[in-house]
Amino acid sequence: MSLENHVNRFSESSKPSSKPKGSGRRSLIYVIQEHHARKLHYDLRLEMGGVLRSWAIPKEPPREPGIRRLAIQTEDHPLEYANFEGCLEYNTTVLTREGPMRIGDIVENRLSLDVLSYNVMRKRLEWRPVIGWFRNGVTDDFLELLVLSNSSFVRLILTPNHVIYTPFGKRRVSKLRKGDYVIVLHPLNGKEVSLGIVGSLKRMRTGGLQRYDIRVKQNSNYFAELVLVSNSIPVGMYGAGTVKIWDKGTYEPIEITDDKLVFEINGTKLKGRYALIRMKWRGKENYWLFFKVREV
Repeated sequence: MSLENHVNRFSESSKPSSKPKGSGRRSLIYVIQEHHARKLHYDLRLEMGGVLRSWAIPKEPPREPGIRRLAIQTEDHPLEYANFEGCLEYNTTVLTREGPMRIGDIVENRLSLDVLSYNVMRKRLEWRPVIGWFRNGVTDDFLELLVLSNSSFVRLILTPNHVIYTPFGKRRVSKLRKGDYVIVLHPLNGKEVSLGIVGSLKRMRTGGLQRYDIRVKQNSNYFAELVLVSNSIPVGMYGAGTVKIWDKGTYEPIEITDDKLVFEINGTKLKGRYALIRMKWRGKENYWLFFKVREV
């Protein structure tokens, strides 16, 4: 599937939604999300008029003048999408060949190891290598999930967009309710999966914690505190694949027209004056050029 076809599928699949609302802030949201889907690309999002105007960039965004990138405009997104990614907190225990380890230690030390995964098609446990590490910024938007499994509770702290395996398919944790079933590792023998029951799900105000996640080869899942979680957004949900915040900050508009946007970015990786220019190439109204403006 081409990148253009991928980004145009937004209206066909489920997505976060909210009513547009004005921000009332001097500094506006700027974010670029690294999106590992069928093809790696980068989603540039700028807050305008209470929503995030969005462009998909096939190659890494330019940090210096002289480099121009194609940017394919996609549909507007709600402001909440600026933080759209599933992550865990530092002390979450992940099962590895070397024994239980904290996900924060795995990410901070970029450890190459195997984690326990589940082959859904063959219905068997497998060891799969970690192929990516994500340290995705600080947030206080975490949920506490309590799962009852064989007369004991498992506690998992994760962000609302993390995907959990259930007997009826994958679901975002924010969509779970008390009494729902989820897939867990059998706590007594550790050699098979069983079902756990959601005991409670509540929002936590943590005062700001670093977010962490890993990418796992092939099965794209692993056990976090014995609960089977996905390391990617499932096919059928908008943004399918793994989403990582590549850069984030604020921006100040300088010149905004229908065909030209010039703005000052104050991010971690991108800083300075940037432009988006509509190409109008062969009737492709959604094709733009994105580049850093040379200082005069």
